[in-house]
Amino acid sequence: MGEAPWWRDYDFITAWGTLAAVVAALGIAIAPRVVGFWNRPVLALSFSNGGRHRRFAASGVDQTTGLLKAGLYYRLAVTNTGKSTARHVQARLVERVVADRPAEFFDPVNLHWVGTRSVRAEALVDIPPQQTEFVDVCVFRWVQRIGPEELRYPPRPKQGFTFDIYCQDSTPRGLATSLPPRGDILRVAVLAENASTVSAELRLPTEITDDPKLAWRRLTGGGDAAGGWSLPD
Repeated sequence: MGEAPWWRDYDFITAWGTLAAVVAALGIAIAPRVVGFWNRPVLALSFSNGGRHRRFAASGVDQTTGLLKAGLYYRLAVTNTGKSTARHVQARLVERVVADRPAEFFDPVNLHWVGTRSVRAEALVDIPPQQTEFVDVCVFRWVQRIGPEELRYPPRPKQGFTFDIYCQDSTPRGLATSLPPRGDILRVAVLAENASTVSAELRLPTEITDDPKLAWRRLTGGGDAAGGWSLPD
């Protein structure tokens, strides 16, 4: 009798059966991770000096001077470009740079989500797929006379102007939240329970104008600049 064909050889069948079992086991183990990676939330940041990224708002009248208290609120947009909900998303001001050096007396603070009830509301939000939330970073405040000719946009600051960090806790202990217009850089990190951290920097103007604009740039995961500074409209 001759030898059996290779496809009927016992050792051959056993080897291929073992290999198939190993491949199937690996597939069962890896498949959920592949699906999870494909369906993961992905956060992306954007900024401009107009539209929903910058809002004008009056906050009342100074009872002593009779002047209107007004402000421009500068906001980062956080968009979930992924396929599942980003859970427990938190925006933090993690660093302030003054004259190219990290500020000596500065502690990270939570920033305020626009959609929450107040500056003391929860610091965490969930962002569904393809949805955008805005986070307040800083506000340019000033006071001015009250009158139809004064309530114009862009605003024309009169006096008492400051840049203030708009953090979740309106009165954080041991942290100066009022910033002079000298080109300080504010580094913001956005973290989530189930998404990679993204970050960006906003640079304050060096002088006060009728229409103050902030420059910005995205950062990579390692904190390095992903591109140069831009001054968007």
